[in-house]
Amino acid sequence: MSRGLGDVYKRQSVEGIRETLELFKKVNFNTVYLETFWNGYTMTADSEYVDYHIEFKDCDYSPYDDYLSAFIGEAHKLGIEVHAWVEDFFVGYEGYEESNILTGQLPNSDEPAPDAAERSGWVITDYQGNQYTQFEGGKYKFIDPSNPDVREFLIGYYRELLTNYDLDGINLDYIRYPEQADKFPDKDTYRRYGKGKELKQWRRDNITDIVRRLYTDI
Repeated sequence: MSRGLGDVYKRQSVEGIRETLELFKKVNFNTVYLETFWNGYTMTADSEYVDYHIEFKDCDYSPYDDYLSAFIGEAHKLGIEVHAWVEDFFVGYEGYEESNILTGQLPNSDEPAPDAAERSGWVITDYQGNQYTQFEGGKYKFIDPSNPDVREFLIGYYRELLTNYDLDGINLDYIRYPEQADKFPDKDTYRRYGKGKELKQWRRDNITDIVRRLYTDI
């Protein structure tokens, strides 16, 4: 039987990770859903897609390469599964330093990504041209589920995670449109990609597409 919990409190050392996991083991948890992609950052050091999280990039997790590999390594020693908890289309909030997903740079670099111009369209703007945010505990920023390039980017990043790390699974959080989706200003992308479908069905199909591809392609 799986007894799991979500872990959002990151540790600054391998010793801290080990102590936390030993506590989880002591109270009979055998699965951890580790927040791995949050606020638009990843807990992996050398991603080809996403910046290493700014709060942990200067921490030393030797002999492991980064936070995620340390957590997985120490968890598996105790017989605990690790599932990557990823936030999908939610990539930050107003007032928090933006990751390369929003700035259009290469990961962990000041250099612009080859598709920097296209990425400017990944984040929806409202009808006044302002970056769209939705209050869900803060002014959250979302990349557009209806943009095929966004979905392709996420699939590539998740493939990287599941290929390069000994994960036991992946947990898709925010695999949806923002709350109050009736106000979501995606008229332009609907016109471009909708292909005559009814709006709500088109949106459902966009979400289904990324879930299906994760299941079939990875």
